[in-house]
Amino acid sequence: MMKILIQSLSLGSLITVSSLLYAAPVANELSKSFHLCTENANGIIEQAACLSNESDLQENRLKRIYTGLQSKLSSEQKEQLVISQQKWMAAKESDSILETIIYDHSQPENLQMKLNEIKRVKARADQLEQYLTITQ
Repeated sequence: MMKILIQSLSLGSLITVSSLLYAAPVANELSKSFHLCTENANGIIEQAACLSNESDLQENRLKRIYTGLQSKLSSEQKEQLVISQQKWMAAKESDSILETIIYDHSQPENLQMKLNEIKRVKARADQLEQYLTITQ
């Protein structure tokens, strides 16, 4: 019965439903300020503002951790970090391009694409933070 229900939903509806089902865990893995912002957001414009703020926060966090890690590495390690970061940036861009093809560009799906991008940046910052911890 569940299969029939899912098959009858459009892709956009399915993504929206799945976003609602997973909204709380995603918000919890991001910053507390993002969680509070999304809880209090009224409408798509406020949700977009929450995403924009979280994007800035995660991008700045990634830059800070990357810079901190660079300062702890030998020249050979720094060179490999730069190569790794360039490859990560290329993969991130490739994922974004794929999503623009998959999603239908409705407002909810545009928000989902932004959230996916933020999660990619956060995951990279988390990864580099682990490396930074090892070097200290």
